[in-house]
Amino acid sequence: MFKTKIAGIKTLENSELLAGSEPFEDSESAGSDVMKNTGKRKNTIGKAITRNPGRALGADGFTLFELLTVLAILSILLGLTIPVLGRARKTAKVVANQTLMREVAVGAQQFRLDNAEQSASYFSAKQLGSSQNLTRGFSPMQSVLLNLMGGIAASDSLAAGTSVLDNVGPTVAGSVSVNPSKLAAGESSLRPGKGAYLTIPGNNLKTLFGGDADEYPAGGVNQLVAPAMGTAYDNHSRIPELIDAFGTPILAWIEDERIRPEDSTALYAAQDSDTDTARFYYAGNSMYLNSPKNYNSWLSTVATANADRRHAVLGVVTGNPAFAQSATQLGGFNMPRASRSGIILHSAGPDGVWVAKGTAGPSAAVPQFPASSNGSDPMSEFDDTVVGVGN
Repeated sequence: MFKTKIAGIKTLENSELLAGSEPFEDSESAGSDVMKNTGKRKNTIGKAITRNPGRALGADGFTLFELLTVLAILSILLGLTIPVLGRARKTAKVVANQTLMREVAVGAQQFRLDNAEQSASYFSAKQLGSSQNLTRGFSPMQSVLLNLMGGIAASDSLAAGTSVLDNVGPTVAGSVSVNPSKLAAGESSLRPGKGAYLTIPGNNLKTLFGGDADEYPAGGVNQLVAPAMGTAYDNHSRIPELIDAFGTPILAWIEDERIRPEDSTALYAAQDSDTDTARFYYAGNSMYLNSPKNYNSWLSTVATANADRRHAVLGVVTGNPAFAQSATQLGGFNMPRASRSGIILHSAGPDGVWVAKGTAGPSAAVPQFPASSNGSDPMSEFDDTVVGVGN
């Protein structure tokens, strides 16, 4: 222990300073004013820090009120942000659909240019519209993919263990053999050395057979295909379909080229090509339009039992709004004088229903084609996306 003496100030031990004593309080010299003034400070080492009694979690925490306030603010922000993010995701998917459909349109136009104006559909509109196809379930989109992506195989290649499918097509007489794996890989023989006319990402190219996709569980009811399909559909369901960003097949409507564009007196839409000759036929896409998922559609036989009304709605989907006419057919419904295009691609959109039947507003009434060309498109009342391929 050491001691120090400065200008007559009382001797202090260093242990007293460290113990929190009160130095310089009692000066023996009037000449040590500086020390007297500064010596009134007290050493606070080791003394407790004063706390706010209202803080249950201590000086560094939050009160219960503050925590509840923060949680309330976060809840409000999430309530505002989540719907915005949902709309942004939906918009992104709609844009992705439009891009995909335009890519198909470009491929189809190039095919037509390379093949003396031949349609991009492997089978004709008359074949696809056959009454046989109501139960065979070979879609017009599959017919387009056969031309743009390949897959046609020789029938003599049907050896045991191969993946080639026989009896493929909308009618028995015109059926072909198809290798689905070549179609999916885009191995087309129509442009040797140049590849296929179309390349589709794997998530947009799926089969609807027994659980190949998440939306169609094995052993369960296929929500995207009409019940009671024929045995031929078993093969057709193994051929890839073009699927939109919302998980629904994209339809293709093929115009019957036997009807000239200037023939305004021809029937515009019909159930099948065996009964009538028309520009468009319902039969080719009927397996999707009459599926359980699509029951609430103006194109479904469940929601719209009247055939003329369904065909009038088909006119709304495929007709060119710039060529309306006041003359009526099909039970008094206005029908277009010209189509949007020779091939029309049709996505059901975010709701997954083609031309959904609403409960209020314009979609709750039967969609009508305008009696005169007023610049409006009746399809704008629905969330469907329609893209024309070109003639």
